[in-house]
Amino acid sequence: MTVAGFTSARRFATAVEGEIGYLALYGLKTDDPQAALAVLEARSGTAGIPFSFGLDMNGISAVLYEAIGPEQLAADQKASQG
Repeated sequence: MTVAGFTSARRFATAVEGEIGYLALYGLKTDDPQAALAVLEARSGTAGIPFSFGLDMNGISAVLYEAIGPEQLAADQKASQG
């Protein structure tokens, strides 16, 4: 990931047999998330951030979310992070 402000990216595929769907989650750390998203969108489909030829461009959407509370860990995860 070479877009300023983006700290991580992770892709997911549906885990339900017979369903087709994908999700990409991006981590951001920036004072201007709209500008970072605009740069990502501008570079998408280029050599720097290529798209798959099978990607349905009509089904793509991008939404910015902001955390409203801390991450909640399961009890066994809390213990392992000690």
